[in-house]
Amino acid sequence: MNSAVRDLEGRTALVTGSTRRGIGAATAIVLAYRGADVVLNYGTGGGGGGAQERAEALRAAIEQRAGVCAIAIEASMLSEAAVHRLFDEARGHFGSVDILVNSAGGLWVEQDFADITTSHWEQALRPEIDGTFYCIREALPDMRARQWGRIVNIGFDVDTLELLINAHYGHVLERYPFDFHIAKSAKREMARRLAPIEFKQGITINNVLPGVIENIDNDEVFAAVEGTSRGSTWFGPVDVAGTVAFLCSEAARGITGSDIRLPGNLYKRL
Repeated sequence: MNSAVRDLEGRTALVTGSTRRGIGAATAIVLAYRGADVVLNYGTGGGGGGAQERAEALRAAIEQRAGVCAIAIEASMLSEAAVHRLFDEARGHFGSVDILVNSAGGLWVEQDFADITTSHWEQALRPEIDGTFYCIREALPDMRARQWGRIVNIGFDVDTLELLINAHYGHVLERYPFDFHIAKSAKREMARRLAPIEFKQGITINNVLPGVIENIDNDEVFAAVEGTSRGSTWFGPVDVAGTVAFLCSEAARGITGSDIRLPGNLYKRL
């Protein structure tokens, strides 16, 4: 990847669910190398042990290696108040949020629909639906005022999901990630309904739909972006992040309401 392109300088990008490893972190890193200041976010999944330390380490690495400003804010996508605080802190630090990437997501569990607990249902749906709603609602006023904005929802390629389930279970349909599928579909539809309405305000809203994507460590992401590693023949988080970065660029200013399918590596395994 060419890390010399700095076409997002002067922009601030907020990426939810971006301090572990995988698509969220890779997206934050790639946007930083494209010149955007970055708001990292964690806390939707509880964070686990060392969440704050992990977030701070990634924040420091982004500032040192990409040469931009970065902050890390804990805020659960399950909480309206937490999301409001997230944007308040981001605006207080950078002035506005120009790019929003809704990467934080819910849980994937394959099970009988009758076995889904209320708790699991909420953990699967609320980050994808409520959290995306809270974030877009917070982001739109600033974007409208500046007549420029980019919103990208990270969803899932349902066709790949169907292939994966069939390859694993054959025609046994009782076990399925029902709530995960429903949540991703609702998140996708939110972008598609909003996109034509906000386009006249200079705001594009698109869905990136990855399939089977193996996570890599953040050090591998930095190496791939900086060109110090030959990378892998497998499709990975850096490739997804590159697609997001393109959608945030001026070159993609006419693309909105689109579903960008990135099937990933499942076809290599069939």
